[in-house]
Amino acid sequence: MADKYVCAIMMLTLAGKDPSEKAVKDLLTAGGVSVDDKEMKFVLTAAEGKSVEELIKEGTGKLEVSGGGGGAAPAAAAAAGGAADAGAAAAPKKEEVEEEEEEEGMDFDLFG
Repeated sequence: MADKYVCAIMMLTLAGKDPSEKAVKDLLTAGGVSVDDKEMKFVLTAAEGKSVEELIKEGTGKLEVSGGGGGAAPAAAAAAGGAADAGAAAAPKKEEVEEEEEEEGMDFDLFG
């Protein structure tokens, strides 16, 4: 996957460092990520001379085309019970937020 190389380039650039081949490789290997030299060189060549903003803009367009994942849930819902169930599952669910109440009579001293 080329995403790891793009992310490494962006992290180095935002940190004010030159995203050279060595720097990208060092960053990824330090994080325990495997590096494919051929793929890394391809991504570095494609990103050469582009700002982080340009890379984000180009990448966002590609993500929008691919759909961003999550396609399995509607397919599974349709197989399990039809379109009506899929519509109900897709409806936004409101979560209630419970606030914790402070106990007035509790005097707790961690160090005393």
